[in-house]
Formats: sequence, structure tokens, C-alpha cells
Amino acid sequence: MISQMKALENENRRLKKMYSEMSMQAELLKEALGKKTRPSRRREMALKAVALRGVSIAHAGRTFEVSETCYRYSAS
Repeated sequence: MISQMKALENENRRLKKMYSEMSMQAELLKEALGKKTRPSRRREMALKAVALRGVSIAHAGRTFEVSETCYRYSAS
């Protein structure tokens, strides 16, 4: 019974994390909705999300469909 309770706690923790990521992603997309999204604009939105919202680079990249290479690119 205790092992089942531990398993349920772990599942609950995993689901809460998944929900928080999905709700943050939905919020970011809602904020960007209606704007034309060229690749450079998506990169800007990802940069802004990381800087202002504290979102991870990986999460911002998935949300705005920007690769990490594109995110980190700097024209010299």
C-alpha cells in the first residue's frame, strides 16, 4: 500500500510538472498570437521569453519552433 502511494505521488508530481509546462507554453503562444512570425521574429520572441519570463531555452525553442543553434546564433 505504501509503495502504491509513493507511485501515485510520483505520478502526481510528473503530471503537475507537465501541466505547468503546457500552461506556460499556452500563455507564451497567446501572447505572440496574431503577430507575423518570421524565423527572426520567432527567435526574438524566444529570447524575450527567456529573458523576461525565466523560461528555459529548450522550452522557448519548442514553443516558438526555434532550434537552440538559431537561438544562440550571433552575427559577428
